[in-house]
Amino acid sequence: ISDSIKAMHESTRSAEAALASIVDVVGEVDRISTSIAGAVEEQSATTRQISIVAADAVQRSSEIAANVQQFNDAARATLTDAEATDKSAAELQRLATHLSQLASSFRTQADTAVSRRLVGRGAA
Repeated sequence: ISDSIKAMHESTRSAEAALASIVDVVGEVDRISTSIAGAVEEQSATTRQISIVAADAVQRSSEIAANVQQFNDAARATLTDAEATDKSAAELQRLATHLSQLASSFRTQADTAVSRRLVGRGAA
């Protein structure tokens, strides 16, 4: 009976040691699981932040593209206006030249008429 009790005690001690070892392993698995869960949560938060930043970058890129388009449109309008101004200036130059020719012709005719009158008065 004594040997049986000793064997039971040894068996119990072995079982206690095995259980303690199992508890240690379960505790380590729990710590690892907690660490993994924390890392997954951190990775999820980082992924969300990256998504927010990427969406913001897309929005800003769209705004930049719209601004470039507006600038392009304004540049085209400015070019069109500059061409119209150039045409108007050329037309104005043409009109000024014509007016100068008319004025010169008028002066010549007026001078001729005055000369005739003066000559006509001198003869009378």
